[in-house]
Amino acid sequence: MFNIDYDNWRAIVEAYFGLPNRTLSKYLQWYPFTKGSNKQILLDENYFNTLIDKGYLLFDNTSMQVQSNYIQRSNGQYRQSQLISPELYLILQAVCLEISQKIQVDRSSEISVYYSGNVESISPLYTHEYSDFYKKVILEKDEHDYFIKVDVANFFLSIDIDDLFAKVESYSSEIDQIDLMMYKELIKYVGNGNFPLIENSMGTSYLATIVYLSKIDNAIESYFSNYQYITDVKMIRYVDDLYILFNSQSNKLTLNNFFEEFLKFINTLFNENKLNLNFEKTRFNESDKLPDELYKSFYGEIVNGDYFDIYEIELDKQEQLLLSFLEQIEHEIEKTNILQNKKYMEILETTFIVADSKMSSREILNRIIYSTDIDFTKQIIKDKIISISKNHIINVAPKVFITLLLNTKDGSTIRDNLNLLFNKSRTGNWTMNDIELAINYLLNRSFRHNDLITTLTKELGENSALNKYIQCYCIPSSKWIRENEYKITIFEKIEISKLTLQIFFLYLCNKNRNDYFAAFSYYKSYFDRITAEFAYFKDPQRKKPNYEKYYRKKDLKEFYKEYSDSYNIIEDAAKYRNFNPINHGSAQLMTKKDITKEVLEESIINLTKLLDSFLDTV
Repeated sequence: MFNIDYDNWRAIVEAYFGLPNRTLSKYLQWYPFTKGSNKQILLDENYFNTLIDKGYLLFDNTSMQVQSNYIQRSNGQYRQSQLISPELYLILQAVCLEISQKIQVDRSSEISVYYSGNVESISPLYTHEYSDFYKKVILEKDEHDYFIKVDVANFFLSIDIDDLFAKVESYSSEIDQIDLMMYKELIKYVGNGNFPLIENSMGTSYLATIVYLSKIDNAIESYFSNYQYITDVKMIRYVDDLYILFNSQSNKLTLNNFFEEFLKFINTLFNENKLNLNFEKTRFNESDKLPDELYKSFYGEIVNGDYFDIYEIELDKQEQLLLSFLEQIEHEIEKTNILQNKKYMEILETTFIVADSKMSSREILNRIIYSTDIDFTKQIIKDKIISISKNHIINVAPKVFITLLLNTKDGSTIRDNLNLLFNKSRTGNWTMNDIELAINYLLNRSFRHNDLITTLTKELGENSALNKYIQCYCIPSSKWIRENEYKITIFEKIEISKLTLQIFFLYLCNKNRNDYFAAFSYYKSYFDRITAEFAYFKDPQRKKPNYEKYYRKKDLKEFYKEYSDSYNIIEDAAKYRNFNPINHGSAQLMTKKDITKEVLEESIINLTKLLDSFLDTV
């Protein structure tokens, strides 16, 4: 359906199932890949040809659902992010790989660019890329006197998808227009109309960084080349964090004036590209101040056990830092009876500092709490963690504190904190933090806690997308059971065409965006086209489906005449289509105030009933 090459699909599947389980099990988006038994199913060519290439996966509602994920920033805020099924996630990565192979991005070779993972080498982990970025900046620091750090406000949410794919098209004259449209619609579908923020998605990070920011980077480099007193310019980017290092013999006043002019230029440039400059985080300074800047802009948190090789911390030093961190938190709680996110970040930033280290404070903390070296059951460490946990401040940084608590292996304290969750559920007081806390506990315990899963199901709602995700892909007994398996089997028997299912996907995309004029138009086209294929299946003596015949009311009524109310259903649908401004110049639907979303939805439901009635006879 998305014109994915099978070799690319195989490479993507191999890459994700090849990651260590300790890495996969720390992320809800990646956790399903710990179930290695599904790998051979996904690699089967018949599976690929039927569900992925032709697109029959569209009728598996669980696989196609998109919902919010619980990704918390270090300041306690939650990111607007999406959680998608493992199959849809793999499709997304494979599509981005296809795009990377079909385009040649025109970015100056003098600009070093890194992002979360690497599509070209099919490397999903961002740790290596960030490590290379970090080292590159530190290396260049010694060769340059000054730097400017440029930051984008709400980068992913600001990306204009139409503009992104205009850039994709400009970098290749060979991409088919249908493929381009399907790629674009997939991105919009996954992001609910916006550019998606998917946990650990190297593909979307590639599009956002390598493609969307390419012309911006070239314009910045060109801007610097116009100033003769600015020399040896080096630009280094990691996603939306850009560092521009340079030399100059000019005095600081001149350079300050230059920076002010640069701010006006970059603000205009960003505005032209639908982006917003973060003035507070965009700054100019001497290069010896760079490490502090990097600590503040550290991208994400490393929670997967794959540590940077920038610096190794001695075991006794790790224990000292951890104890100091825990003692300060304990003291803050004793003093104020609460731990606020702002105070937590202050303690974090001022505690995890190692002389001559080039690691950020958060990196050091994560290096410690996911270490296999530290004995967290050691009494002095264990007592501090338990003391903090008894004050129920675990919601401040759920990933950090639930991991620390579980590392103590103290059953009593762990049960106390779980009981707090159960009690809050009984009184109806669960928050997003409680949901994230429960999910992180289950991730750490391989989803082996039936009572907590039951409580989480109750809080989420049995029919919620997140609950279905957990039930289908995470709990030990899950087998990636499909909804509408029977329909997929029948469609395979009838041999529904890829183009028909592409039209159905475009209906799903527009429905998700609540664009019901377009959604209805695509659904009616899908209905007419699939009816032609049904008719061909019933009469294989024909050479091919007669698509031109089955958009006419007379022929549709004849085909479905045996089914209840088919005459009125087809009559109404034809009327809505012919009056639709997308299909017909009369555009009468725009003048009829009684044609609501509900009316069009009902028509789609009734048309679907006709299709299902036929499928029941196959």
